[in-house]
Amino acid sequence: MVKSSSSVSHHQFAFYDLLPTFCEVAGIHDFPTAYQSNENDRFDGISFYPTLRGREETQTKHDFLYWEFHETNMIGVRQGDWKMVVERGKPRLYNLSTDLHEDHDIAAQHPEVVRSLIDIIYQEHTDSKLFPITLPQRP
Repeated sequence: MVKSSSSVSHHQFAFYDLLPTFCEVAGIHDFPTAYQSNENDRFDGISFYPTLRGREETQTKHDFLYWEFHETNMIGVRQGDWKMVVERGKPRLYNLSTDLHEDHDIAAQHPEVVRSLIDIIYQEHTDSKLFPITLPQRP
C-alpha cells in the first residue's frame, strides 16, 4: 500500500536515490553490484520505497547529503536539520527546522557544526582539474 496523499514525510533524499527506488519498485534488487565495474565503484543512493509505502520505521537514511556545483563554485552539505552552503570557499550555516528559507546565516554561532560539516566536505571531495571548486578552510 502506498502512503496516503494527505500525509507528510520529512525523509531527506537526493536525486541519486531515485534509481534504487525505481529498481526496488520494479523488483530489481541486485542493481548496486550488477553495475559495479570494480571495487572502487560505489553507489550512494538509497531506495526510499519504504517511505512511499508508509513504512518510515524501516527506512534506511543517509548520514548526510553532499553536493558540489563547480559551475557556480558552490558546495552543499546537509546533516539532519543543519545545512551548510559554501560559496567560493565561504561557509554559511542554516538550521532548516527554524529557518526553512535559509535567511539567517548562523555559522558564527555554531563553529562546532561548521567544523563537523567541513570535515564531511574534505572526506567526500575529490580534486579534479575538470571540475574545480574552492574548498572552505578548516578552522
